[in-house]
Amino acid sequence: MSSGAADVLEGATVVETLEEAIVDCSLVVGASARSRNLPWPLVNPREMAQQALALPAEAKIALVFGRERSGLTNDELARCSCHVNIPANADYSSLNVASAVQVLCYELRMSAVLSQGTEQPLWGVEWDQPPATSGQLEGLFEHWQKLLVDIDFLDPTLNFARATG
Repeated sequence: MSSGAADVLEGATVVETLEEAIVDCSLVVGASARSRNLPWPLVNPREMAQQALALPAEAKIALVFGRERSGLTNDELARCSCHVNIPANADYSSLNVASAVQVLCYELRMSAVLSQGTEQPLWGVEWDQPPATSGQLEGLFEHWQKLLVDIDFLDPTLNFARATG
């Protein structure tokens, strides 16, 4: 619906699941206003933008936003590399999705503008290998799980669910 963005909509790819959407992404950022007791990195929008721009240019980045009414589920956030929280008034800390998208895109744009003309990477080193994608990491986890079952270290009959809070 944005003026001048018809090409973005025409080039959009529609998928059925979050996993399909992020399979080739090196950085998957989940946005949530709710405090969680889950063990993944929590960053603010500016830190998120700096991390994203420090990746190699060919790295794909996903910003994952939840539903207007309920946000992201813990399972959806568990698929993310990090969790971004936009600091807001404690009395009403939740932004609508359009506002959250705008804040994160603004921080990405400002970080990109500030980094133009700078030869130095933001984290002080050049990447020697591209970062692993979400799909590659999931494949690694599946491989480890099979290996641990094969050597009788892990009992597949026990129900170990992914961290869901």
